[in-house]
Order: sequence, then structure tokens, then C-alpha cells
Amino acid sequence: MIGKIPGTVNRVRGAQFSPLLVPLDEEKDSLIKKESEKNIVNQNSIPFKEFEQQNTKQEQEQKQEKEKDKEKENEKENKKTQSNSKKKNIKSSQKNNQLLSGKKTKKKNENEKEKEKENENENENEKEKENEKEKEKEKEKTSLREQKFIKVLDQEIIEIENLRALSWSGIPKRLRSLTWKILLGYLPVNKTRRQTTLERKRKEYREAVSKLIHEKIQRNKFEKNILHQLDLDLPRTRSDSKLIQNSKILNLYKQVLYIWSVRHPASGYVQGMNDLVTPFFYTFFQDYIKEEQDPEKADVDKITEESLLNLEADIYWCFTKLLDGIQDNYTFANPGIQRMIFSMQNFIHHIDEPLHKHLIKNDIQFIQFAFRWMNCLLTREFTPDLLVRLWDTYFAESDGFAVFHVFVCDSILVYFSKEIQKLTEQNVLVFLQNLPINKWTEEDLKIVLAQAYTWKIQFEHAESHLKN
Repeated sequence: MIGKIPGTVNRVRGAQFSPLLVPLDEEKDSLIKKESEKNIVNQNSIPFKEFEQQNTKQEQEQKQEKEKDKEKENEKENKKTQSNSKKKNIKSSQKNNQLLSGKKTKKKNENEKEKEKENENENENEKEKENEKEKEKEKEKTSLREQKFIKVLDQEIIEIENLRALSWSGIPKRLRSLTWKILLGYLPVNKTRRQTTLERKRKEYREAVSKLIHEKIQRNKFEKNILHQLDLDLPRTRSDSKLIQNSKILNLYKQVLYIWSVRHPASGYVQGMNDLVTPFFYTFFQDYIKEEQDPEKADVDKITEESLLNLEADIYWCFTKLLDGIQDNYTFANPGIQRMIFSMQNFIHHIDEPLHKHLIKNDIQFIQFAFRWMNCLLTREFTPDLLVRLWDTYFAESDGFAVFHVFVCDSILVYFSKEIQKLTEQNVLVFLQNLPINKWTEEDLKIVLAQAYTWKIQFEHAESHLKN
């Protein structure tokens, strides 16, 4: 039995021993060294891992915090974007609402306008219907009036007073030409002599045109002055009328006025006479166009030369008949016009004293505005339709252009009395020289004519009383 060797480790039974025996101290040292190394490694490795784990945890926590921060920022941004989008949506909705409201208001306005238009159209239609009814009534009246005129005009010998009585309130358009010619005395009241007289007068005028216009004669200074003045005045005659400004019509005016002036040297041609031709032209020209046709739209070139010469002859003779009764209006110093203006001024002084005082206060002389009324017989104040209607009444009066015309001028002045008295200084004269008569209807004219007739009946033979 082997004994235990001191300093050695007991072996397990059955173990074999190495042939090389290591000293016990060295083995112990190596073992201790290894154990220490293991311990060192173990001691060192455990805290390092913990450190790493801590670091990773910190990093993860930092990442998580950053992510949270980012999430918060994203949330804030999302909130901002949401709020902005809400604001935008609100603004856009407001804009849309405004647009919608604007569209609604537009639609409302459009609907209101449409309703207004519909109402206007309805009113216009009603007015048209009323006008048609009135026209029908007028047609019935005119047809009745025409029948009365035709009955008088068809008499073998016309009773001139009956014709005047009918004509005072206006002459039917298609009968005006014949009626004027009879009332003026150009055509006889005897029906059987009418056509022969017309042919004879027209022939006389053609001879005058051939002698005084077409023949080459040496014209004296008086005749040259007439032609020169006519060349100046005629382009200003109804310058707004294409019909009258037609070269053929202007030539018609020129020949009528030249022949009359040469044959009446006491007065010759006076400015304003050209306007007196116009009512005759419009009335007699209607014989050569359709009854309902507007003379301004007529084609003069379609009228034959013979017809134009017949028209010119009728105008000349009627123009002559007119001036025979008022020729002293156009002689030297215009005594007829002076007398008419004085009569007018004197009458206004008695019939409308406030108006008379207002004119004197503003240094307005009657001759400043009334001279043209007397010289041109209101041809520049009225439209052609109302002018010929006015002249219907003048021809119906025995002294229509010399006496009744003054009462008409008085009536016009009083008609505007209130308006005139509101004006001062130059405005008064401007108003009187440009009376708003061109907007009148026949009803306005009837009022003036009725007043003038009343005054004529009351004061015609009271001139001495009016002068005092």
C-alpha cells in the first residue's frame, strides 16, 4: 500500500499517472494563474456587458425620446397643417359662400331685372295696345272727318267757310294738299274749273323757269346778289333733313325763291323766306309718294322731272299767295314784323304782367327772340308734322298769318311763363331762342291754339284798350 505523499493531490482510484511528473509547486502556480485569469476575465467581462447594455438602453431611450419628439413635432405640424387646412377650408368655404351668395344675388338681380323687363314689356305691350286702340279710334274719327272733307270737296262749288271750319282742327293728310290750294285761292272753288286752272298755272311757271333760269341772259347786280344769298342760305335749310338736302330739292327751292324775288323787287329775297317754302314742300310732296310713306325715306330719283316741275310750280304759286298777305314783313325796315312784335309785347304786358316785368328786369327786348317767330312764322320752332298742322289752322283763319299768328306767339310765351320767370339774365334769352317745342305733341299744340283763339275773340277789336 502506497502512502500519501505530502503536497500532492489525491488521485481518483484507477487513474494512471503520467510518466513525467511535474513538480507540485509549478502545477499549483499554473492552476492558480489560470483560475486568476479566469476570474479576471469573468470580473472584467461582466461589467463591460452591463455597460454596453446600459449604453444601448440609453441610446434606445434617446432614440425613443427623439422619436417621441419627432412624433410630437409631427403632431404639432399635423395640427398646424390641420388648422391651416381648416382655416383654408373656412376661407375657401367663406369664399365659396361669398361666391354662392354673389351668384345668388346675381341671380336675384338677374331675376329682378328679368321681372322688371317682363313688367316693362307688359307695360309696353299694354301701352301699344292702348296706342293701337287710340289709333283705331283716331282712324274712325279721321275716317269720319275724311268723309266730311270729301263731301265738301266734292261739291260743284265749295262753300269756303264750311271748308275753313273743318280745316281749323286739322286736315286729313291725304286731303291736305288739295285743301291748302283751295283755301289759299290757288285753285278755284268751282270743281269744273280746277284742272284747267292747275294746267294753266303750271304752264306759266315752266315758261318763267325757261326765261329766268335756263336762258343765257346778262344778270344785273340785284339778281347776282339774290343767287349769292341763296347759295349761302339753302344748305342751312333743314340741314338735318336728307330729303331737303338732296341736290334736286335744293335746286327746286332755289328756282322758286329766285323767280319770286326777281318778280318782287320791292322786297327781293330776304333771309327766312327759304323756311316758308318748307311746309308747302312737305305737304305737296306727299302727292308723289305713298300715303303712309315717310317723306324722309322717299327716293327722289324715282320721281320724274315733269312731276318735280309740277311740284315746284304748285309750291311757287302757293308761296306767292302766302306772301301777298304779309309782304310788308319783308320790305325795308320790316314794318309788318315791327307791328306784330309791338302788338305781342303790349298784349303780354296786360295778360301776364309778372312775365312782362321779369323780361324787363332782365333787359330782354321782345325783338331779340320774337323777330324770328314773325319772320319765319315758327317754321324753325316746330317739327314738320306739327308745323303743317299749325298751318292748317292758319289757312282756316281769314287773317291767320297776319293777326292770329301773333296770338299764337302770345299763347306760346304764356305757356312757358313759369319756367321763364325762374330764369335770370342770359338764360332767359337762351331759353326763348331755343324753346323746347320740338318735343311737343299735337295735344300741346291744341292747348296753345285754343288759348290763342279765345284771346282773339276777346281782344281782336280791343287794340286801343290794350295800348292804354
